[in-house]
Amino acid sequence: MKLVQIKIIAFLGGFFVALAASANTPLRLTDANVQAWEARKDVAESIQCNSLLGDAISLERRFEAMGMMKVQDGLFLPVGSKYRPTLFGDYLVAAQVGRSAGYRNATVATVYLQNQTGKLFAEMLEMSKIDEAAKTKEPSYIKRTGLKTTLRVGSASELSVGNASLKYKSSISCEVS
Repeated sequence: MKLVQIKIIAFLGGFFVALAASANTPLRLTDANVQAWEARKDVAESIQCNSLLGDAISLERRFEAMGMMKVQDGLFLPVGSKYRPTLFGDYLVAAQVGRSAGYRNATVATVYLQNQTGKLFAEMLEMSKIDEAAKTKEPSYIKRTGLKTTLRVGSASELSVGNASLKYKSSISCEVS
């Protein structure tokens, strides 16, 4: 009986020593995690029109590094169901990069977020001007951030993807004309 107790105590002692040692060991990030983190940071800056969007191809690569896959017409969807990319503390439903004739043939990058409302993002980004041209039930917001850049925050809607539709609560776009 005593031998079993000694083995248990020795095992638990070793476990706690290993646990204490691991607490002081820095967390190692894989290259993929570092790339995803850097891509998320770049996309967050670009989508708020705080930095230049760059060309569509480089922005598409950032979305891919975040764990999204291009499906059609510049639309990106999360790959798989286990990992869901996040931005601004919310899950990305989809992202889109392209040129839009509706916005004076400008380059537009848009992210569609799952839970947070457009009103919340508008407050967070200090936007108060309502976009009268937007056709949404809830207010959408617009803010000119530079000579060629416009930030848009939209409210809940649906995004059509082939025969399906994706529901989202808000969208954030940066337009470079």
